[in-house]
Amino acid sequence: MTAEQYKKEEELITKAVHAIGPVGEPRRAGKDWVYEYLKRLPKEYQRIVQQPQEVDRTAAEHYGQIERWFIDLKIAMNNLKITPANLWNFDETGFIVGQGKKEAVVTAYPKTLKRISSLSSRESLTVVESINAEGKVIPPLIIPKGVVHLEE
Repeated sequence: MTAEQYKKEEELITKAVHAIGPVGEPRRAGKDWVYEYLKRLPKEYQRIVQQPQEVDRTAAEHYGQIERWFIDLKIAMNNLKITPANLWNFDETGFIVGQGKKEAVVTAYPKTLKRISSLSSRESLTVVESINAEGKVIPPLIIPKGVVHLEE
């Protein structure tokens, strides 16, 4: 934040504090205190709705940390002599065979049952996809439900 931006922010905060009223005995908050407070704020302040997000994800979205991660990756690749052809990304996801999704329908009988049966085997599959840093793709690996579980 530059000195000019800091000064402007400080002025906005000062305006907001003075908009609340004189300093002294605090008033009791009523049931609509939030709405009354928002009305008194300077126009530069707006009410927004924020989406919740995990702390780790928020931290990972900072440009500096992402840039640092890629710098560290490049250093490690150079030190370990890893080529783009040997740098792979793998992703896996699970599926339930025959599992349907919600669908909107038009019906003359809206009060009847809102669920439909899913004629599936309830068999689950795992699919693994992979691509390397050069763009080479390995065909997906489809892993069906196991028949025999091995013990150690």
